[in-house]
Amino acid sequence: MASSLKKFSSSPLLKRILISLFIVYGLFCFIFGIIMPFIAKQHLAPLVSDKLGRETQIESIHFNPFTFELSVEHLIVSESKPTQTFIGFEQLYINISPLESLANLAIIFEEVSITKPTINIERLTTDSYNYSNIIALFQSVSDPEAQNEESIDKPIEIRITKIAIEQGAISIKDAVSNSQVVYPQINLAFDHFDSIAKIKHQATSIHNQYDLTLTDEYSSKLQLFGQLQLFPFVLEVNVALSEFNIAKYWQFVDEHFDIQLTQGKLNINSKIILNIDPKQDTPVKFTLTDTDININSIIASHANEEKIVIDAINLNDIQVDSATQLVNIDSFQTKSGKVALNISPTGADLMKLLMPKNLTDIDNTNLEPSIEKASPSWIINLNAVDIANYDINLGESVASDQVVLWQIGQINIKTSQIKSDLSIPLDYQFSAKINQKSELGSVGVFNLVDQTLNADFSYQNVSLTSLQPYVEKFINITIEDGTFNTTGRLSLDTEKQLNYSGQAWIDNLDIKDNLHQKTLVSWHKMSINQLEFDRQQSKIDIDEILFEQLYSRIIIAKDRSTNISNLLKKPTVTLQADSNDKEIEQNQQQVELAQENSISPQIAIKHMTLKDSSAFFADNSLTPNFASGIELLNGRINQLSNNPQTIASVNLAGKIDKYAPVILKGEINPLLENPYLDLNLIFKNVELTSVNPYSGTYAGYYIDKGQISLDLNYQLKNNVLVGSNHVVINQLQLGKPSNSDLATSLPITLAVALLQDRHGVIDLGVDVKGDLSSPSFSFGSVIWGALGNIITKAVTAPFSLLANLIGSDEPLNKVSFDYGNAELSNTQTKHLMTLADALLDRPLLIVNVKGEVDAINDSQALAKQALHLKLANTAQIPIDQLPADLSASQFPLSGPITEALYTLFEQELAQDSMAIKQSIIDEYEAQYPDTPLLENDLNTRLHIVLYNTIKSAHVVAPSELGKLAQLRAKTVKSFLVEQANIEATRVYVMESRINSKQKLAEVQLELQAN
Repeated sequence: MASSLKKFSSSPLLKRILISLFIVYGLFCFIFGIIMPFIAKQHLAPLVSDKLGRETQIESIHFNPFTFELSVEHLIVSESKPTQTFIGFEQLYINISPLESLANLAIIFEEVSITKPTINIERLTTDSYNYSNIIALFQSVSDPEAQNEESIDKPIEIRITKIAIEQGAISIKDAVSNSQVVYPQINLAFDHFDSIAKIKHQATSIHNQYDLTLTDEYSSKLQLFGQLQLFPFVLEVNVALSEFNIAKYWQFVDEHFDIQLTQGKLNINSKIILNIDPKQDTPVKFTLTDTDININSIIASHANEEKIVIDAINLNDIQVDSATQLVNIDSFQTKSGKVALNISPTGADLMKLLMPKNLTDIDNTNLEPSIEKASPSWIINLNAVDIANYDINLGESVASDQVVLWQIGQINIKTSQIKSDLSIPLDYQFSAKINQKSELGSVGVFNLVDQTLNADFSYQNVSLTSLQPYVEKFINITIEDGTFNTTGRLSLDTEKQLNYSGQAWIDNLDIKDNLHQKTLVSWHKMSINQLEFDRQQSKIDIDEILFEQLYSRIIIAKDRSTNISNLLKKPTVTLQADSNDKEIEQNQQQVELAQENSISPQIAIKHMTLKDSSAFFADNSLTPNFASGIELLNGRINQLSNNPQTIASVNLAGKIDKYAPVILKGEINPLLENPYLDLNLIFKNVELTSVNPYSGTYAGYYIDKGQISLDLNYQLKNNVLVGSNHVVINQLQLGKPSNSDLATSLPITLAVALLQDRHGVIDLGVDVKGDLSSPSFSFGSVIWGALGNIITKAVTAPFSLLANLIGSDEPLNKVSFDYGNAELSNTQTKHLMTLADALLDRPLLIVNVKGEVDAINDSQALAKQALHLKLANTAQIPIDQLPADLSASQFPLSGPITEALYTLFEQELAQDSMAIKQSIIDEYEAQYPDTPLLENDLNTRLHIVLYNTIKSAHVVAPSELGKLAQLRAKTVKSFLVEQANIEATRVYVMESRINSKQKLAEVQLELQAN
């Protein structure tokens, strides 16, 4: 041994050096090639197991000291349960280049690669994972002071020619949601890594280029490739995500949502550059360019119903720059979407389905706004939005008791540029179809700052039948048909401004009355040629409303209610027994306040035109039922407004039962609080047989024949109705009585006979008046009251009415006679001729003539006539030769008449006339003893006593008075028949019954219908 050492020491220096190096190298190879791998294999696995608390296995560790290659085979770190693997790999390979490292004073590796690495990540509970204990371990051994050390000014140079991960796999499992996803293919190729190399965008640049590819079990592929720079840190990454199955990953969050994403593919292409330099004012910068995001074949379901189906959603050419805080998106595009949405009083179901279940559990205290100075805001530019061919199936049950289905299809929306700072107005185009028929469209500009909208608006072919579920809960009608259309210009803001200018029309409206199962109102077309609405000024201006073939139906039921009054359904109000009275009072106050603040709109309609319109009226309260219609109604109403200063003119014309003309002219303003009207309504030649139900019910007679013409004028001002009506009834013939309980007790036949002239015409003027504010007011009662007054006057004072009809002021109901006389005077002759003229003009009247006497005066006159007859007979002279003024005081002093007086006194009274003469002398001398009585005075006094005594002694029998009364009646009839040419069959002499109470020497006339 000593000789060997001596021999070695005596060897040349070079030899000794070589031998020493060989020995050192041999020892190095032995230690690092055999000893160290063995020791590492024996102690590394237990050490890791001890630190991690998990069983760790290493199959083998090899180090080639000649090539400086290190390999670790089959490393497995188990989970808490040894049968499950947490992390592991098949091989870790490291190839070190020590000589090159020494030569370049750097750490240089030829290759670092891992083959088939596996990682299993699992969420055990809501807040814990299978690696939580490892993180806690590292946190416990970390040095806080080391974390605060400044960065190294000069980094260590590390070069790795090749870094690779081959056939890696990651399994992610969520025990909470019972979900799992596996990435079975993970490959990384990182060439020419250099820790100090700078990124150069040149074709010859080879440093720090990487390519990472992940493929999941659903064939989704994520590729990240680009360049890396460590000092300062710069990461350039190109992202390519293809066919990423979003639905498969929804399992990790589905516990938070009621909706399920059952299908959807995500594709992303992007380039990202990240810069981190602590020495800069802005240490972190990033940009995102050439980014396209595509989501297609999206299906989201709930309860086996597809709620959202979208063919594609695209965000194109996204550009993000953190330095300028600008996000620019070239376009947002989506097409072929279908959405199923239900809106109920509790809200929209889709909104609830899309919101996380635990959203309400968020601590609102953490959402308080920060008082720190706000950083400059980002600007987002979206250059265009294109939503094409979307469909929304809407089920609505808010305004209706049942679910109303609406199909909003072919939705297309396009917009111009949208900026997040709202600095530019938004141009948009919108179109859609509703229920496969209606077309809704709008093109306009929305100012996002002022929140104002100016747009062209169009809503075409709107089927009004779709509104039936909304109206049937309030009104007993069915909308059978009808199409609404409007086009115009819309302007609005968030304040009070809402202006609409355009046109509107409704075609083929048909509304049925559900109570009668008949059409209530219909028209062929209703059009508004120009509509101006201004909400701020509360104003509606319409140029013209045109109704073509308008039809309405009014029915009076048996209980006298109308089909209009029965249309409204009574609302059902349910009051809680424990209602809060204070809350109810507050609600009432709010309603009253809202009513006070509300302003009734000013309505102005320049023209309202009716063309070929009609109406139907029926009264089923009558027996038989009444029905009539007005047709061919044409005309116009001008300047209709609720402005008190504006009066509308009316000019309408139509026909009743197709041939009887009706005209309505005048002025009207029904929109005022107190309506105003001044109207002339003219009916011509309306058949009275059509109103038989009314005449039979209220007049007590049916009508066999007749026509009526009306010229009605009504004025309504300050709620007081005043009417002046001209009624002409032609050829009226009453038929059989109706025996109606509601019929008037007035003698209608007499009224007709009084009012109808010899031509068969009744010509009347009827004045009406009524207060509309009176609770008992009704138009029919006012008119019927006026007509009833005329009839009452006719039958209670027929001669007065008859005199008025022929323009006479004389009372025609009596003919006066001189006492004791039955001859007509000239005055009474004229009086009877006036009556005859009236009778000739009223051929339906007959006259009843009844003679009367004055029992006292007529008796005295008859006694005088009897005395004069006796005087003429006694004196044997004709009675007509008696003095015309013959009376007691005008009796002749002598002559045959005087002698006849003495003779009658003595014969009839058996008294001595001389004795009467002597008694007169004695009585006079007793009174006037100093004045002699002259002969003529004595004879005059004597003749008076004799004349009156004889006349008083004559007794007039009642039969004589009856004959006088009857003679007077016959005298009147004879005159009317013989002199006035009245048919004898129209004049009847009534029996005259005499009594002592009669005091009129006349003939009483009565009128009666023939």
